[in-house]
Amino acid sequence: MRYTLSLWDAYAFVLVLLISMGVGVWHAVVGRTDSNRDFILGSKNMPMLPSVLSMIGSFVSGIALLSYPAEVYLYGTAFCWHTLGAVLALLLVGLFLVPAIYKVQSVSVYRYFIDRFDSKALTLYASIQFTGAGFFYASISLYAPAVSLAAVTDIPLWTLIIAVGLLCTVYTSIGGIKTVVWTDAFQMAVMFLGCVAVWIRGGAATGGLAAAWKTAENGRRLDGFGNFDPDPFQRMTALTAIIGGLFYWATAFGGSQVALQRYCCMSTVRRAQALAWYVIPFFVVVQVLVFGLGVIMYAYYVDCDPLQERVVRNSDQLVVYFVTELFHDIPGMPGVFVASVLSGSLSTLSSMINSLSAVTWSEFVQPFFSRPPKERTVTLITKFIVVCYGIAVTAMAFNAESLGGILNALVSGLGAINGPKLGLFLLGVAVPSANGPGAVSGVILGTVASMWMFIGARIYPVPVAKLPLSVQNCAASNGSLTTVLSSVETTTRRRAESSQRIIHLIFTQCPSSTWPHSGVSSLSLSES
Repeated sequence: MRYTLSLWDAYAFVLVLLISMGVGVWHAVVGRTDSNRDFILGSKNMPMLPSVLSMIGSFVSGIALLSYPAEVYLYGTAFCWHTLGAVLALLLVGLFLVPAIYKVQSVSVYRYFIDRFDSKALTLYASIQFTGAGFFYASISLYAPAVSLAAVTDIPLWTLIIAVGLLCTVYTSIGGIKTVVWTDAFQMAVMFLGCVAVWIRGGAATGGLAAAWKTAENGRRLDGFGNFDPDPFQRMTALTAIIGGLFYWATAFGGSQVALQRYCCMSTVRRAQALAWYVIPFFVVVQVLVFGLGVIMYAYYVDCDPLQERVVRNSDQLVVYFVTELFHDIPGMPGVFVASVLSGSLSTLSSMINSLSAVTWSEFVQPFFSRPPKERTVTLITKFIVVCYGIAVTAMAFNAESLGGILNALVSGLGAINGPKLGLFLLGVAVPSANGPGAVSGVILGTVASMWMFIGARIYPVPVAKLPLSVQNCAASNGSLTTVLSSVETTTRRRAESSQRIIHLIFTQCPSSTWPHSGVSSLSLSES
């Protein structure tokens, strides 16, 4: 089923994008970037609340807004426990990691490995891994939500990709981190309001939030809250979600240039630590809102599953279909939610290409200069790098469908070796006796272990059983709807299936847990 967005929906959608551009241009003009450190680190004086929202927006993308509710709808609430893992990760990162990273006097936080281990090889390893994984992840963050929206609405895929890619590239290249942080804050506010609106309208449509909760309980969607079975061969339990969430979010908030750059934008180390800890309540609220959408969506479709009725092709289209049906009689609201999804993509994309430009300049371009160039020259080069990444990411998003399995393998493989990088940071902080050779050997062992787990998961996937769904009342509820899937082109089906496979990569957490191997190996060799 495709919904034709009204003129008011288009106005709402365009308005949100224009405000994002306006916020970016305003802060680019008011907060001028006189140096490259201003462009990348915001003069180390960024305000707290926008930085908190920007940190969340960098990792809770449009993909999460589409996939997390679908996870609850199909498999229940076990995955919600990963939020507790994130809380534990932020507490540990703020307490142990931030004070050490804050001392790095470079726009690239991976220079820490030179300062701590006297190893350019480790810095190069971390920079290459981040650049590769970040580039492909940014492309997916742009493509996956766009293709899901295009499959359910009448907005062409190319329009969504170009609009988001071009807009993001322009304001990020103009104002740097200051613009990124403030636009992220606005976009997270839009995402928040969009979720709240769905909660209110969806709760009313299902007889109230308490009734929706009861319906989900009767449908076994809440069983995951009490399933602490440690069996690793189950798809997801509360225990595995907490452990996986701890490793995944520790890697995201403690091993990524995107997050560590935010800490370094604070004026003092105390404020940097506070940033990590202030993220916790806001992050929990966002997770509750997003997972709550899944509960409400299940209660709404409890007797008429759109997947079995084939009004949507896959689970990643469920949320958009649900919202457009829920608000079909309120002009503008479907457009606001479409903008909410794309706001999540904008936040992730702008943060990523800003951080990619910082690492690229510091580790791959600057070494070619025999003497330090003028500050203005450095800033212009960094802005040019932002534009190049913006264009390249947009082009990659256009080719994501044809690349399919190759892109899946690239993102999975590069993400699988992200864990050992976090292990290096923690090793440097926690083990004073660890040295460069030990750290290098630890990275090698951790990378091998990560790739072994990644390849094994591909060869021997865990069997997945969806919870029961019903279509017994579809004739009554959908009698007025016209299914037009028979007229949808084959390319739309391929795009939808490709989107589903790509979004599923977000749930691949286990390889991140291999960072302890890195630390153990490094410790044993450095003390031998």
